[in-house]
Amino acid sequence: AGRRDALDNVEYVAAGYTASGAPYYRASTSSSSYLYWDPDCSGNGFGANWIVDTDQPSTTAASDLDGDGSCIVIAYINSSSSSPPLGTTTWTVWCNPWTDIGLTLAYPSPPPPPPPPPSPLPPLPPLPPPLSPGMVQLSCDFEVDTCAWTDTAPAGYTWTRTSGSTSTSYTGPSEDHTTGSGY
Repeated sequence: AGRRDALDNVEYVAAGYTASGAPYYRASTSSSSYLYWDPDCSGNGFGANWIVDTDQPSTTAASDLDGDGSCIVIAYINSSSSSPPLGTTTWTVWCNPWTDIGLTLAYPSPPPPPPPPPSPLPPLPPLPPPLSPGMVQLSCDFEVDTCAWTDTAPAGYTWTRTSGSTSTSYTGPSEDHTTGSGY
């Protein structure tokens, strides 16, 4: 009875798209029957088919969309097209044994369009203008390194990149002037 219930006078509603971009449908009266196109229902070269199955198809697998490694389905029709086989066509149905019968597929309105692609990343900010020959860029906050500055202090004096206040009073800033906690 369960197999017949999945085929007789059942309305299937669009439920989504599989990895191939083909739509798949769910029986409107229950969530236990699906109609979908599988490029290879066994994953071993069985061929492309439209399938009625009790398993919901994967939306990420390329083939064997029910993940069973075989073609255990309620009914199928060989089809290289990922568009549903509308009208009355001959399907192979498991009736113990497999039997070819005419089934009619129709939908009252076209399936919904596929979802839009993800939004592109925002554009990068413009690059700063190039330096003229002989110019040196003087913008540096020392948060990462010394920005190519070199220590040219007289002997006995050394520039040191540290975080926080200086060890003796009145010999340097009490905190970083850009972030308050950096270098």
